[in-house]
Amino acid sequence: MGQEPWRFRHTTILSHWLGCVLLSLLLVGLPMSVRSQTPPEFKMVEIVRILAREKSVAEQFAHLFSDQLHSNATRNVRGIQLYSLAKAEFDGLIEQMKFAFQIREPPDTSPGFQAALQSAVNARVNFTDFVNDNVLAKQPPGTRSPVTDVIKGASELIKVISDAVLIAWNSTETTKREIITQLDTYKWRSFDDIAEKK
Repeated sequence: MGQEPWRFRHTTILSHWLGCVLLSLLLVGLPMSVRSQTPPEFKMVEIVRILAREKSVAEQFAHLFSDQLHSNATRNVRGIQLYSLAKAEFDGLIEQMKFAFQIREPPDTSPGFQAALQSAVNARVNFTDFVNDNVLAKQPPGTRSPVTDVIKGASELIKVISDAVLIAWNSTETTKREIITQLDTYKWRSFDDIAEKK
């Protein structure tokens, strides 16, 4: 009789241990998409963060370029054209994001979205490279660039944006609707507006 409490405790501990083992095995057997789902708030914040950064980078480069408008008319026209083209392409990309979040076709397999992404990234890189070569590269040696956190390579930027959009696309309908309501905020300002407010 004196051993019964020990047997009861032993049985309880063993049952608990077996339950933990079975639970672990079940979790391991679940698909990765279920075991490691991205929190809804991250799905929204990540794409918003990236678009906000790209807007900031482009407008800071435009501001730097606008400070040099007096020196070379031909270069001025080219720089303004490149910024205007990049702005138009990113505006188009944002419209494609809105559309992507409302249809069943994943953005990573959508020809329309991929074409818009490629065009927008190429245009942005062309503009920032132009400012780098014509403004920042001509600064005195050792001068630190006033613009930080710039993704310079087109392929890297395409991957960053594509991954973030796909994560957002896989979110709940409520999250996607909330993202859509914020996207227009991240369209770039016009070059004239930036130059006037420098």
